[in-house]
Amino acid sequence: MNPFLWSGPAFLLFYLVLGIILIRVLRDWMRENESRVPHDLYAMASDPYRIAYLRGSAREAIKVVTIALIDRGLLITEKRKVQLRDMEALKIAQRPIEKEVLRHYYISQNVHRTPTVKLRAACDAYRSELTEQGLLLTSEQQLQRWLKCAIISGCLLSTTVVKLDIAFQQGRHNVLFLIILTALFIGLAIWLANSHRTTAGNILMNDLRTFFARLKVNSHTVDPGGATNEAALLAAVFGVQFLPHEKFPFVNQLYPISDGSGGSSSSGDSGDSGDSGGGSCGSGCGSGCGGCGGG
Repeated sequence: MNPFLWSGPAFLLFYLVLGIILIRVLRDWMRENESRVPHDLYAMASDPYRIAYLRGSAREAIKVVTIALIDRGLLITEKRKVQLRDMEALKIAQRPIEKEVLRHYYISQNVHRTPTVKLRAACDAYRSELTEQGLLLTSEQQLQRWLKCAIISGCLLSTTVVKLDIAFQQGRHNVLFLIILTALFIGLAIWLANSHRTTAGNILMNDLRTFFARLKVNSHTVDPGGATNEAALLAAVFGVQFLPHEKFPFVNQLYPISDGSGGSSSSGDSGDSGDSGGGSCGSGCGSGCGGCGGG
C-alpha cells in the first residue's frame, strides 16, 4: 500500500519511524571510516590544553590557556582587559602555546571571541596530534560526513515534498506537524554531522567527563593560585563556566555566558556519558599532576 495515500496521523507515524531509521543510518554511516582507536586517559589528562582543543577546538584551548596563565599570575586582568605581568613571564612559560598567548596580550589587551590567526597557528600541533590519533576528523572525513548528511536530508525532504503535493491536491492543508518533523530530523542530521571530532574522539571526551566527574562535583574546592592544574583541568573538560565564580571572578568578566562564549562545547557532543563511575580518580589526578604548563 502506498504510504503517501495514508491519512494524516498514519503518515505522521510512518514519517516518524522513517526519520528515526534514517538518522540511525546516518549515525552508523558516518562512523564507518572513523576507527575506534585505543586511548590513554592518564596521558590525555597530562595536558589540559589538549583536552580543551579536543572539546572545543582552538577557541576553547585559548580560553583555558588564558585562564591558566592568569591563575598562575603571568597575566593580569582588569574587567575585559588582559595584559602581560612583565617580560619575565615569557621566560617562565614553557609551552609554545603559552608563550604565544603571552605575546598576544603583550601586543593587545583585548579578549577576542574568535582567536587570531597566530593563536590558531599556536594550536596547530594539537590539531595535528589529535588528527593523527584518529580523534579529530580529517578534511576528507568532514566532507564525507556532510555528503552523507545531504543524502539523508534529501531523502527526508523529498518524502515531505511528495506528501505535501498530494495533500494540497486533495485540498488538505493541515501539514504543520509534518513540516515540524521534517525540520527536526534535518536539524538533527546537521547536528550529527557538524562535529570536529570523530566517533573515537567523542568516546574519549565522554570518558574524560566521567573520569573527572568528582572534580566537577567538588568544583567549589578548587583553589586559585596555580599550585595544581585542577582549575585548568576543570575548565578544559567541562568548560570555563564550571570554575567557581567566587574564586575565579575574572572568568565571567572575560568570557560572560551571555555573549555565547562561556565555555560552550563544540556541537556533536552526542551521547554524553553520565557523571558517574570512574570519577573518583578525577580530583586525585587534578591534584597530583602538578601545575599546568610546568611553569
